[in-house]
Amino acid sequence: MASFVNTAHKSSLGSVIARMFQKAGRALVLATEAKSRQSEIVRLNAMSDAQLAMKGIARDEIVAHVYRDRLYA
Repeated sequence: MASFVNTAHKSSLGSVIARMFQKAGRALVLATEAKSRQSEIVRLNAMSDAQLAMKGIARDEIVAHVYRDRLYA
């Protein structure tokens, strides 16, 4: 004879709401970070090739430069 134990835990309303706010908070952080990075890309693209060279950045490396912490982490 087999017996089963139900180990599923029901989430309380408070924990469901807390998870919802955590996810919303993470989404806001990601959106803010993306906007900041996009602004940096626009700023660097507005520079001349000589200005970029002084910073050690080639024009075709701008996106990789801005996202370097994500690409090489």
